[in-house]
Amino acid sequence: MQYRELRPTLAIPAGDDLRIPGRTGLHPSLESLMPAWRAAQLAIVQGVGYAMPNRSHFRSQQIWRTASPADEYRTATGSSARARAARSNYSIRHAKELRMKLR
Repeated sequence: MQYRELRPTLAIPAGDDLRIPGRTGLHPSLESLMPAWRAAQLAIVQGVGYAMPNRSHFRSQQIWRTASPADEYRTATGSSARARAARSNYSIRHAKELRMKLR
């Protein structure tokens, strides 16, 4: 079965995707990424996984976020969680500063 047959209400119409080499296409809303793709400044990595995958969505998310082995439970955050937190803290700080300036 083809994707459009399996997902008729979700599928992007044929030809509307942003074609990249191979059988891959990006959603049209990602057009802003194409200049970086063409300049070889963007890579797309498909099928990424980790050793000893866990069937629990929540445990898998924890493994990804803490960058820990599947059999190790860490409470500290990994690089993706730290980056997300830094961006969030920046956004909150920036919003507070902007609010102060608008008063």
